[in-house]
Amino acid sequence: MFAKLKAIYNWLPSFSPRFHIAFGLSSLLSSIVLLAVFLGFVPDRDGAVLEGRIALAEAIASTSSVLIKRGDFAGISGTLNFIIERNADLTAVELQRKSDNSRRLFGTEGDSADGESQPLEKQSDLDGTSLVGGNIVSVPLIRNDSLWGQLHFQFGAQDSSSWLDKIRRSPLSLMIFIGMVSLPLFYLYLGKMLKELNPSSAVPARVRSALDTIAESLLVLDKRGNLVLANSAFAELNGKDADELVGTNVNALPWVHEDDDAPVYPWQLAFESGEPTRMDMVTYKDKNGEQRKFIVNCSPVMGGNQKVGGVLVSMDDVTLLEEKEMLLRQSMEKAEAANHAKTAFLSNMSHEIRTPMTAILGFTEVLKRSGENTSEHERMRHLNTISNSGTHLLELINDVLDLSKVESGAMEVESILCDAASIAFDVNKVLKVKADEKDVGLSINIDSPLPEFIYSDPSRLRQIITNLVGNAIKFTEEGAVSVNIEYKDCKTDPRLLIKVIDSGIGMSEAQLATIFDAFTQADASITRRFGGTGLGLSISRKLAIAMQGDIVVTSTEGEGSQFMITLPVGDITNIELLSPEQVRARFNQVSTIAQTNWRFPDCCALVVDDGPENRDLLSIVLSDLGICIDTASNGLEGVNAVSENNYDIVLMDIQMPVMDGYQAVAKMRELQFQKPIVALTANAMKGFEQRVLDAGFSHYMTKPINLDKLTELLAELLGGVAEEPSAEQSIVTQGSESESELEPELHMHGAEFHETSPVYSELAESNPKFLPIAKQFVVRLDEQLVAMRSDLAKQKFLSLSKQAHWLKGSGGTVGFAEFKDPARALENAAKSHNAQECDDILNNIANIRSRVRFGTDDQSSGVVGSNAKFPESTRPVTKIAKTPDANPLPVDIKGVSNDIDPVFSRLPMENPRFRELVGRFIPRLDEQLVSMHAAVEAGNADELKLLAHWMKGSGSNVGFDQFTKLGASLEQLAAEQDFDQIHLKLVEIVEYFGRIKAGWQLLPPLDKTA
Repeated sequence: MFAKLKAIYNWLPSFSPRFHIAFGLSSLLSSIVLLAVFLGFVPDRDGAVLEGRIALAEAIASTSSVLIKRGDFAGISGTLNFIIERNADLTAVELQRKSDNSRRLFGTEGDSADGESQPLEKQSDLDGTSLVGGNIVSVPLIRNDSLWGQLHFQFGAQDSSSWLDKIRRSPLSLMIFIGMVSLPLFYLYLGKMLKELNPSSAVPARVRSALDTIAESLLVLDKRGNLVLANSAFAELNGKDADELVGTNVNALPWVHEDDDAPVYPWQLAFESGEPTRMDMVTYKDKNGEQRKFIVNCSPVMGGNQKVGGVLVSMDDVTLLEEKEMLLRQSMEKAEAANHAKTAFLSNMSHEIRTPMTAILGFTEVLKRSGENTSEHERMRHLNTISNSGTHLLELINDVLDLSKVESGAMEVESILCDAASIAFDVNKVLKVKADEKDVGLSINIDSPLPEFIYSDPSRLRQIITNLVGNAIKFTEEGAVSVNIEYKDCKTDPRLLIKVIDSGIGMSEAQLATIFDAFTQADASITRRFGGTGLGLSISRKLAIAMQGDIVVTSTEGEGSQFMITLPVGDITNIELLSPEQVRARFNQVSTIAQTNWRFPDCCALVVDDGPENRDLLSIVLSDLGICIDTASNGLEGVNAVSENNYDIVLMDIQMPVMDGYQAVAKMRELQFQKPIVALTANAMKGFEQRVLDAGFSHYMTKPINLDKLTELLAELLGGVAEEPSAEQSIVTQGSESESELEPELHMHGAEFHETSPVYSELAESNPKFLPIAKQFVVRLDEQLVAMRSDLAKQKFLSLSKQAHWLKGSGGTVGFAEFKDPARALENAAKSHNAQECDDILNNIANIRSRVRFGTDDQSSGVVGSNAKFPESTRPVTKIAKTPDANPLPVDIKGVSNDIDPVFSRLPMENPRFRELVGRFIPRLDEQLVSMHAAVEAGNADELKLLAHWMKGSGSNVGFDQFTKLGASLEQLAAEQDFDQIHLKLVEIVEYFGRIKAGWQLLPPLDKTA
């Protein structure tokens, strides 16, 4: 076998070394080209054609989506026919709609003249097309961020060329061509090159010329490190001729290295080890003095004695690559910094928002629990605290909406006149509930005379004090927390000092060093024990520094801590200095808003709003001010009214049907209407105001409308004059803590009650039409008394206190004032779990119940006498008998359960016009809820979105502010078409509406003489 192979080999013709070298180089080049083809470095013609077709389809789809959004379907047809005419390889286009799965063909016989869409047979989705043959490209059509349909493009087959073109495009033919052409060329080239070689020259000129064609810098060094050869790339780097560099020692060249004392170069390692070195990084200073980065590879050149006679050095310039890597690294650092800034900002805002929420929820809970035990003076103070905290919360929300702060990290503070001592007092009141829960004392002390006002940022100061006092209470298990306020009247730098002192756990020196770092608490056990994020102190100190102040802390571990806020007071030259007694007296002042009377000149206003409730509300407000009113339900009606009448001002909504506010204000300005046009909108995003003003509006107000601010704006624009308040209108009422504390506790025993005198309903006595309501209450009371006895027997004091709370409120509402005091006492006794006192009070209530009478005929009233036995089981509640004037609500109202918390409009219901406005809104909402359910069942998200927008604006404007949040949530869910969440949100809306109906039923009748 071996002999046969040898014979065959000998039979083959012999080729010269030049042929073998040329054949090898040709094969290598052909292989490289073939590899380049497979790796995609050689352009793919078919792929390029396909990409061009996809790009064309995407461009047409973008244009068609815009036309669909405009509703210009004729424009789509013209565009597609034009494209088909201009593109020879585009044979047909099919337009497919998602809603009814219909289609229309263009460029074929299916493109009917009448343009009617044809249904796509046997297709249930958008995955198929009726086009057959060729290359099909499908692209989606988008309308209002949702899928409207698809376009299917049919192109002629790409594989329509001749067999010769197919061969030319084959990667194998390319390799054969390169091999056939390069083989003779290499063969001739090598023959010429070998003929010119001069063995006597170590580096022939022809080799040098070949090396000069290489982009890399090449050096050949002898054993002494001198340059024997440098190619043109390296010579260009130095700005010299290559021959000038020959003989230069390599170490004398301008290399740049960090270690100046003992630089070690790669070629030195190659000389010493006799082994190649790879991928070493060096820095070289070029002819322009710029530093450039090179990757260096060194290969030893062995001599005849097998010793290193020299080194071949190749240098690959990677300067640009290094610069790009550095830029990428910097970009990553900037992105991470921006991300950290956003995270820190959102964390800070989360912490800040919780501060006013503590006051709002805390004092709301206080008012819910205290009931009638709280004097009107105390209730007003609590409501003022809630109002102030709500205003502060609104300011924080506005800051959150200003997204520029996230990017810039800016934290703005203002400097206005504020009462620092009152702010500290309000914070103490808010946090007193938390301190009482832990049985920790909380007090405020005035250590020196204080200026009446200082220049600072009241909201930021409130935030700082709240953080410090809240922390002090949290970390104090027993003892007390005090807030001491002192004024240092230094001529150069007068300061207000607010010290928060506690007797809590204290801190060590090591803990004090990091106490103001973000997300840091004293140690991990503190976090587990007390909770918190560790942001409070960090935020507080940053705020204090931004206000030109600081926070200083001293502490002793196990004994307590003192945090001292130092604040500049500003220029208070003309500010009065109050004694500690005067400051404390100011704490007990409760502000009430005096009703301002306005006088307006003869003027007329146009109200443009699609919500009838909004129009009615503004009509009432403006009519009360003496302003003539016209209304319009959309922008087009408003434009027509302006063109026909002379108005002094226009109040206009933004989002309306037919013509929105932007279009309407532009038309009005085109009609040369130069009077003020005020935008009324629910959009409160910062930056939106500028868009409104740029559109042509002169002023801007957000919904729900602040009627006082609206009146002030109207006065400014129309020349209204504020009249002096009457003597009966009080601006400030004086009160003190001691007055409420001295209010006597009412007892329910002995001679407090007349045991034989009859008890009548003042409500029923004053108006016989309310007799059914009073009788229904008595029937309900009989049932509740049975339940109360049962709860007392089972020691269910919580349920008993709730029943007493119901009696306390409902008894007075229907005119039985005799039940109010014993019900209050029963509630307190139940809360203290005093069973004997509860039993005595229940007997007293039963005695009062037995004396209930209606009119002069007790028997006809249907109410049992004093000796009757109370029912053992719960009887059904009778329905309220309706009379024409008993309740103006034209909807069905059921009896109000004590489990439902009624909701009342914030509008003054003692005003008949406001009462009528709310009375019209409630049945309208009932109808709209039916429409909402119908829209959900039909899957009509657009209709539901419009209904939600109406509810958001109209509901809040008639005094039910919760509709702002509910409407906005429903509107967003409708836009997202999330019907699962929509069902849940509708349940929430219906529940809230039920509470509104309950509140409407409990409203007292209007005084008809008013």
